Amino acid sequence: MSASIIIRAKLVKANLEGLLDEVRQMDLTPLDQKLTIEVLCQQYETRARIIKEKLMRLERYVGTLEKINEKWLEHIQLAPKSQKKEEEKYEEMANDDRGILNLINKGTDIIITLSMYKDDAELALKRLTQNRESNLTEYRPVVNLPQLSLPTFSGDPKTWREFWSGFEASVHSQNIPDIQKLNYLISCLKGSALQLVRGYDRAPENYKIIRELLEEKFGRVPTIRNFLYKELISTKRNDRNWRTTVEEMERVLRQLEAIGENVEQPTIETMIESKLPNWILNQVYQQKEEDNQWSIIKLRQFLRKIILRNDQVMEWQYSDSASQKNLIKRHPNSIIPETSALVAMKQSKQTTSAERNQLDQESPNWVTNKKRRPCIFCNNNHWDSNCHIYPTVEQRIDRLKEIKLCPNCFKLGHSEFDCKKRVSCFYCKKSHNSSLCTDKTNQFKQPKDSRVNKGKIVVKNANISVNSTTKGEEKRVLLLCKEITVFNPDKPEQQV
Repeated sequence: MSASIIIRAKLVKANLEGLLDEVRQMDLTPLDQKLTIEVLCQQYETRARIIKEKLMRLERYVGTLEKINEKWLEHIQLAPKSQKKEEEKYEEMANDDRGILNLINKGTDIIITLSMYKDDAELALKRLTQNRESNLTEYRPVVNLPQLSLPTFSGDPKTWREFWSGFEASVHSQNIPDIQKLNYLISCLKGSALQLVRGYDRAPENYKIIRELLEEKFGRVPTIRNFLYKELISTKRNDRNWRTTVEEMERVLRQLEAIGENVEQPTIETMIESKLPNWILNQVYQQKEEDNQWSIIKLRQFLRKIILRNDQVMEWQYSDSASQKNLIKRHPNSIIPETSALVAMKQSKQTTSAERNQLDQESPNWVTNKKRRPCIFCNNNHWDSNCHIYPTVEQRIDRLKEIKLCPNCFKLGHSEFDCKKRVSCFYCKKSHNSSLCTDKTNQFKQPKDSRVNKGKIVVKNANISVNSTTKGEEKRVLLLCKEITVFNPDKPEQQV
């Protein structure tokens, strides 16, 4: 029994002697008071922390040796036969210069000394902190900021942290009476939060009670965590508005991280991927194959890069479109309309040759390179449905057979029966190409003879011209006009 006690005592003695040597080597001289307050505070904090650590170890070793000493004395009293030998062992272990009792006394003295140094360091640190705060208050500039309305809270745990942060800065941390703080707090509550505190009197002592009640009900981390997970699960997939979905998930994940939740979980990764469109998911899987240490943090960073790249593309397209609009606005008369009825007509005579020369000198190469596909029937510059070379549906169908194009989609390589494209007529909404609409072609048919003997009015000749009227300075309106001569067949001399 005594052998085990001796072994344990030797181990604790060695640890205590090493710790006493460390304490003797500590620099506990007074600090230089000429240093700045920030440096002094930092040095006092470091000294107090080191002393505290040494004290904790000293108290543990000294306490252990005291227990060993008590246990050995009890063992001597219970062993009368070998009492003399045990006493000799105890004397050898306890009464020399490095004995248990001597080490206990030295350790106790050093504990007292270090405690005094620790108290001095903490007191000096407290004074320096107060001086620093008073200096900040004294030299703080006065800024007249605009008045902000107090935040409101209706009982949603997800918004508790936001509400309390604003209320704490505006009211709770101010040096005002508790009854005034309570009045402000109750005025900010709505819904279930107001219902929770409705039965409490507006007394100063109830401010702390109501504040703790609200925090316990709505500010508990498990409650907030559950609400955030529910919000993450309920986020809907939207392939068209995918950016909003990604930003909503990122917002929830950041809130989970703020309350100390570990979001590096396979279930969260699966949840994020299930709400992404296929084209983004394809890129994500490609990144996962290339990165062996893939994580949710890298997934979120990759999604943010996609959003940033999309913003850059949209910004470029917007700027390019705006520049084209500005160019058109500067030179409105230089654009040839693509309306088929006006392509073959002359431009308005209001633009003089001098104006045209000036326009050519200002921007000789401004015309856009974007061209419309020519007519499928005659290869001229007009719409297919406005072709006058092949005006009838029968002529157009024959033309399509001649050039071996599908009558449905106007493409090569297949027949109408093998065509998979669904088309709808622009004019009658039936299932055929707009260029082959009988309603459209019958509407614009003209008689071959210049005289029409239906009724009593006969068209003798018709001259087509284009008049342009200017409305304001920016908008130009083109009017299609006809000059006709009509007469009575029975009395040709009567003409109009």
